Amino acid sequence: ERRAVQTQDLLSDPRVRLTEEFRARFAQAPDRAVLCLPLMVQGQVTGTLSIRDRAGRLFDAEEVSVAEAFASQAATALENARLFSESERQRRIAESLAQVSRMVSRSPDPVEVGRGICETVQRLLRGQAAALYRVDPGAGDLLGIGSSGEEGWGVERPFVLPRGIGIVGLAA
Repeated sequence: ERRAVQTQDLLSDPRVRLTEEFRARFAQAPDRAVLCLPLMVQGQVTGTLSIRDRAGRLFDAEEVSVAEAFASQAATALENARLFSESERQRRIAESLAQVSRMVSRSPDPVEVGRGICETVQRLLRGQAAALYRVDPGAGDLLGIGSSGEEGWGVERPFVLPRGIGIVGLAA
């Protein structure tokens, strides 16, 4: 509803839909009066804040106002944390791309560069393994030139994957 809502007993309020699991859980709980407030960022709901108390309680206007202030602060804090996290992610990507660029300029060996690219992208995306292939211009096959990660998954030279085979072949 994009506004504060409350109920004196969430089990008996016809507006509140509950799964059987939640209904059973709350049937055992004495705190079934609930005040919920949306967390709003730039007109969009990004979450909710809920406060529970004993069944039958009705939060008064002043309490709702205080809770709204906390919800507003929580929304701002969570958005700032999200933006910081995104900024850090972008920084790590930029640093990784710069590292790969330096690696390419230092080494003419495509296998060494390929391995470095795979290690960088694997670490950046927190994957278990990565592999790099190049297309053989004559045959159109994929030639493995670098890998990182799990033992045995990597690309050993020479590794040839016919075009169209496996998910790697679908991407080419």
